[in-house]
Amino acid sequence: MEASTPDPLSVPREAADKTMSRVLVIEDDPGHRELVTAFLSGARYEVQVAENGRLGLSAATQDPPDLVLLDLYLPDMDGYEVCRRLRQRARTRRTPIVIITVSDDPALNRRAYAAGAQACIPKPLRQEALLATLEAVLAGVGRRASRPEGQGQQASPSAPQRGGTGWKALEAYRGHQVWVRPLGGGRWVAALTPVSPSGSPKPAGSLPEESILPAAFDSEAAAVEAARRHLDRKDPRPAQ
Repeated sequence: MEASTPDPLSVPREAADKTMSRVLVIEDDPGHRELVTAFLSGARYEVQVAENGRLGLSAATQDPPDLVLLDLYLPDMDGYEVCRRLRQRARTRRTPIVIITVSDDPALNRRAYAAGAQACIPKPLRQEALLATLEAVLAGVGRRASRPEGQGQQASPSAPQRGGTGWKALEAYRGHQVWVRPLGGGRWVAALTPVSPSGSPKPAGSLPEESILPAAFDSEAAAVEAARRHLDRKDPRPAQ
């Protein structure tokens, strides 16, 4: 059966706030599509949906969204392949991607990151976790929520960030510099960069997107603790 063009389930454009971010949801399960649409529309995101990988690639290429929310298991190709193809296309090379998976297997997450995803979140989806992850990823890649007419490329990670000031360098831990940044609304995001030979941290705002932890936290202390736990999992040997 020939698939139809993607059917957008979205907040009407005439009612959309100019600061609304647009999310393309690539998900084959109708129930999950409706749930995600309800979660995101209620948080003032504009939502477009596609029911398989081919339609999702077509929709993302024709009009790149601010973020792609991508199910790992699709009927025509898996999420890893969709992610890789989005990274290979000029118009979507820098579009942030969050993968949804029913498994919390670290190996699957590593494959997702290797394919080009910025974050992975597990099913069943929780609204708070979903929104915090999207907020952190959008802030991490330096995107503003508005999409000016004619803007063809995303802002660089050093562009002004939504909902907060620049990055602040804190402690060094396991050969990495720990960074934190406020998102606004009492939420924080953390990042990790290898300590440079000189030991000097980079200027605020210049952190690469892959260094940013794909979650938001309730306090600066919680963000720092999450960064330390992330490094502990990567290297279980006692910290020096």
